[in-house]
Amino acid sequence: MSTVTILSASFNESGTNITGDVTFEVTFTETEKKLDMGFSVAVVVQASDESTTDVVVHVEARSGRTKYLSSERREVRCESAEVFTPGGKSSLRVTRQISTNHDDLFNSYRSKWAQQSDRGINIVRVEIWPDFGASNSQRLNNQRL
Repeated sequence: MSTVTILSASFNESGTNITGDVTFEVTFTETEKKLDMGFSVAVVVQASDESTTDVVVHVEARSGRTKYLSSERREVRCESAEVFTPGGKSSLRVTRQISTNHDDLFNSYRSKWAQQSDRGINIVRVEIWPDFGASNSQRLNNQRL
């Protein structure tokens, strides 16, 4: 099974849209390398814990229990249609662009996060999986056919 190591990430925010680049290195097994298997990728992101933990979104009148924005976070899976193969190498450095928006990051209370000055995004994980239909004969310009 291949392994993934995240090398770098940068994100930009424009209004409620968030875009970024994530660079990671995939290390392939000898079998994956020999078969030149195709792989698909998804980068999973989430609003950072630091930017949501202390943000109060609701206080229950009867019990006085406080609900924080961190409890409303959700993971966003940013998939790419591009596939990659080892190409005879034992490791490969890959950069993927991701795009999401504030609404995707929360179940509710999205506007509370938009009001924070220290908003942040965390990469939760990078998922890769074999794309058995992605042999060299079934790709055109590195896109699945």
